[in-house]
Amino acid sequence: MLPKSVQKFHNYPLTRIFRVIGDISIYIGGICIITFLFTKCLLFSYSFNLIILFIALLHFIYNTIISFIKLFYAIRFLRRTSPTAIAKRIREHINNNKLKKK
Repeated sequence: MLPKSVQKFHNYPLTRIFRVIGDISIYIGGICIITFLFTKCLLFSYSFNLIILFIALLHFIYNTIISFIKLFYAIRFLRRTSPTAIAKRIREHINNNKLKKK
């Protein structure tokens, strides 16, 4: 659940490419860090490792910001709607999931 403007930005092609590259860099960066901790040698050159870790850090910051936006948007949504409307949406969601599983 995201605001429409954030959802639009989140679905841009360049943003999607960044998310894929960021995910890959997190995995490669994790492997590089673990390898360095246990063997004290680098898998790639020092500059390439810095680039990978920088992209992973940017991706982590992006995901953190999106998570905070989702959290605040959900809290705002819950405050503005009545409890009966929320219960109705939860029931609809459960019923839709039951139908999808069949």
